Amino acid sequence: FAVNKNTSNITIAVEPVYKVRQGIVITLDPKNSTGPVTVTINGESHEVVDRTTVTINGGLPAGDYIINAVLAENENYTGAFENETFKVIKDIPAISAEDINFTVTHEGILNITGSNDIAADLIVTIYGNNISAVLINGNARVNVSYLPVGTYQVTVTYLENDKYNKTTFTNVATITVKDKTD
Repeated sequence: FAVNKNTSNITIAVEPVYKVRQGIVITLDPKNSTGPVTVTINGESHEVVDRTTVTINGGLPAGDYIINAVLAENENYTGAFENETFKVIKDIPAISAEDINFTVTHEGILNITGSNDIAADLIVTIYGNNISAVLINGNARVNVSYLPVGTYQVTVTYLENDKYNKTTFTNVATITVKDKTD
């Protein structure tokens, strides 16, 4: 007579939405079979630790993802297959404008700072002028030495890229002239 294998099961637990750069943890729960567990996300293999966990440090690019988990059969149990979906969305960057300080030599620099892992193209609007700038490692510098002493409203537009949505913020910057020291 023939003895049929008992069935196995595997479940996947994952948050439905993550932000770009956010770490992703996928929890697997294999039942019955002691065979190996393999996981692919959108067709790419990922390491499974202790048959129960997949961790993606640093996250994934924005998009929709399908997880496929396979529990291999063993001598007593059948294999099992399960899939689950999740989404990665763009984030809103955290950047700010610092005060502008001028010297008598009119070397005025507007410093824009953000998280040190942010890189993007910016449009800086001050006194009606749109100035292009590049944020690298969270820092951008814009020469505004042509402006006279005064207080200015500065608008910074962070242009959309693969990680962040377009974001605009406004801050006040004050330009002063310090006494020249010889």
